[in-house]
Formats: sequence, structure tokens, C-alpha cells
Amino acid sequence: MALENEHVFNGRYRIDHRLGVGGMAIVYSGTDLLLRRQVAIKVLRDQYVGDDGFVARFEYEAQAAAKLAHPNIVSVFDRGREGDAYYIVMELVEGTTLAEMLRNGASIPESVAIDYATQIAAGLAKAHQSGILHRDVKPANILITSDDVVKISDFGIARAAAETAVGVTQPGRVMGSVAYISPEQAQGRELDERSDLYSLGVVLYQMVTGRLPFEGETPVAVALKHVSEPVPRIDPAIGVSPALAAIVERLLAKSPSARYSSAADLARALREARDRPSLPFGNAPFVGAATRAETATGQTGAVRRTLAASTTTATVDDDADDRDSSAATNPRWFLVLAVAFVLAVALGFGATSLFAPVRDIEVGDYATASATQAQQQIAALGLRSNVQLQTDASVPIDRVIRQDPTAGTKLARSETVTLYVSSGPPSVAVPDVKGFVVADAQRQLSTAKLHAKVVERYDASPKGTVIDVDPMVGTQTPEGS
Repeated sequence: MALENEHVFNGRYRIDHRLGVGGMAIVYSGTDLLLRRQVAIKVLRDQYVGDDGFVARFEYEAQAAAKLAHPNIVSVFDRGREGDAYYIVMELVEGTTLAEMLRNGASIPESVAIDYATQIAAGLAKAHQSGILHRDVKPANILITSDDVVKISDFGIARAAAETAVGVTQPGRVMGSVAYISPEQAQGRELDERSDLYSLGVVLYQMVTGRLPFEGETPVAVALKHVSEPVPRIDPAIGVSPALAAIVERLLAKSPSARYSSAADLARALREARDRPSLPFGNAPFVGAATRAETATGQTGAVRRTLAASTTTATVDDDADDRDSSAATNPRWFLVLAVAFVLAVALGFGATSLFAPVRDIEVGDYATASATQAQQQIAALGLRSNVQLQTDASVPIDRVIRQDPTAGTKLARSETVTLYVSSGPPSVAVPDVKGFVVADAQRQLSTAKLHAKVVERYDASPKGTVIDVDPMVGTQTPEGS
């Protein structure tokens, strides 16, 4: 289906001009005539319209992405079909793709690469929490706005985490871009969140080195390298910090169990690498409060064993020096026990105070800030953020309504600030007023908290009768529209 500029889908989404062509779809810049906003319209290419598999993948992309409201994921607003054309209406991201930034072997400064990777990890964490794997993380699917906000797009081959993914399904055919594919995906094994993290590791490797870790003459040759060849180490001479190099090495481990367990853990490690670039901690598991407590317990136990050994030695020596005195009545025995007891108590209190979380980070005031700005400010403090969407007619979309805890609260590093973000006014379904007289239809729409605009058209129906409704009946639309 050839689409011309000004073509309007569903009487609402106007095609303005073509933005680009992908393997499965053509993307256009367009306008939502109802909400008067710029959108991107993704249309399945003609050659795939008759392929049920591609249509299913296209539909699944809309369903998967529509579940994921997050500042680092491209929002999906609507989807539909008109004749033979299948389309998805998405957020229009003004900016560029990471692929364009990395063209011709270009690399990205380490601080920027860490920032981008942290944002990608945040978006993936949201998808994984919702039970969705992306399965095609690559620079072409990572959009960068003019404000350096990263947004993940194209969930076209995403799958629910519980499903089994397919790697090399036939000779030369790989589901997912082979340059960024994980070993288990290339082998057609079951996937989990760590497969997406491997792909992000390849992206991060490319960002800081300007090249891919594995290249070959055919897709299968590249896939085999991912499965069997060790990842080339990042040359320290190019200026990549030990901390970031260790993170990349851990992400690109052949075994999923050797990688980070979650995107949230990866984001924490990246923030540590930003703050302490000289420490190559990326290959060690993340040391949380529980680990520190175990360390404290181990140290205290070691000291107690040393004290016990000293007490035993003192008792034996006392018996040797004064064989006529019993250990029970020897004053030095009581002195040793008293000293051991005092030291044990002191060590106990010391360990408790030493390893307790230090709450010295003051939470800022994020009310009215955009969700992205608030998350970036929270991350800069070394804290975590959790976004909860709420309908609110008085606060603009994507702005923070309130936060928990409140501004000024002191938190420990890596604790969480919950942001309650406006998703705009509540949505209502357009009522079926076809066949109503105009006055009754207007009252019905007013009851549904919608406004009526009457457009007269010639029709064989009685004058003053509603013959159609736009948007169509049942469409979810914001209150007051």
C-alpha cells in the first residue's frame, strides 16, 4: 500500500513525511489530529502483510511496548489496521539513533557511554519486571533525544520471559541481530533477562571501543564466535577505566550465571564505575548490605576465635607456673575472661555501627519535574528510583505529582525514591451515540466528560441524526477531549 503525505489513518493519524525504512516496517512522522501532537507512525511493509508470522510480530510489538510506561522506553499510543495496512502509533523522538552516532567506527566518551548504558539498563529493568524480554538490543533500536535521554524502541521480536526463544532457526536466519546476539540465543536455548544484558554488553563494548567484539563473513560465523570464542579484552591504552572494562567483561560472559543477575544490578555497577573508575570491581558480585553483614560477622568470629585461643594458652601457662593453685581460683584467669568479655562486647557494638547503612544522602524535591529529569537527579545522588503512573487532570503528562519519601529525607546509598508521575487525565471510552438526535448525543457525551463537535454531512438518515462518531465507538480517549 503506497502511502502519500496527508494520508489519514482511522480519521485521526495523518502521515506527514517518511522518517526511515526498517527490515519489517516503514516509519513516518505524523500528527494525531485529535490530541494535536506529533507522533511516529510505523506501518508494516507491503511484502509482509500476507505473512501471518510477521503480522503477529508486528502486533506483538504494539502489545508489548504498550505495557511499558517508562521514560527510557518509546511509548506506544495506539495500533490498528486500515485495509491491508497495519500501523502502530508511537511517541515521536526528536534526535538520533545510537547507530548513527557509532557510524564509521566512532566511539563515545566513557562518561557518556556509562550514562547511556545506565538509562538502557533502567528501561530493560522495567521491561523485565513486566515479564518481557526485548531480544534485539542494538544501537539501531536505541534512540537518543537532543537532551541525551535514551529511549529503547522496537519490541518487534520481544517475547514473554516464560517463553522459549528461537536463535538460528534455519541456516543463515537469526531472530535478533547477529552482531549483538547472546550465545544462548544463537543456540536456540531458553532465554531470560541476562540475554538482553549480554546484548547491552556488546553495545557498551562498541560504544567505548568503536568496534564490535566479533565480526565475520557470514551471520552464522559471527554467531559461532559468540558461542565459542573468548571476548577480546579492551585495550587499556584506549583510555577505558578498569571499572568499566570489568563490567563489559562480566556482561559478555558466555554463561548467563556469570553475568549480572538483573538490569538493576547492572545499573548500580555502572554508577559505581562512574564514581570509582580505578577499581576493577565489575567482575565481582555486587556487594550489598547482606554481604557486608556477613563480612562483619566473619571478622568478629575470627577475633573471637583468636581471643579463645589466647584464653586457653593463658590457662595452661597459669597451671604450669603455679601447680598448687586451681584455675577456678586464679585471679589472672578472671582478668583474662573479663578482658575477653569487654572486647567481645565492644566488637559487637563496633560491628553494628560500622556496617549499618549510613543515611547521609538528602532527597531532593522533584515535584513538577519531568520523570526523566527526576530519575537522572536521583541516580546522580546514588539512589534508585521507582516510577508509578497515576491519572491526574491537573498535572501535565510525565510530570511528578508527589514522591516518597518527601524532600529532605536522608537515605542510604542505593535506597529507593518512588515517583508518582502523571499519565494525564483519566481515559474514557467513546459512547455509541450513532442514531441519536444531536441534542441527546451531546448530553450523552457530556455525561461521559467528553465534548461534542458537530459536523454536518449529507446522508439518507433523518436530519439531525448522528450517522457516525470520530474517534470510533469504544476508543479510549482522555476526559475533556
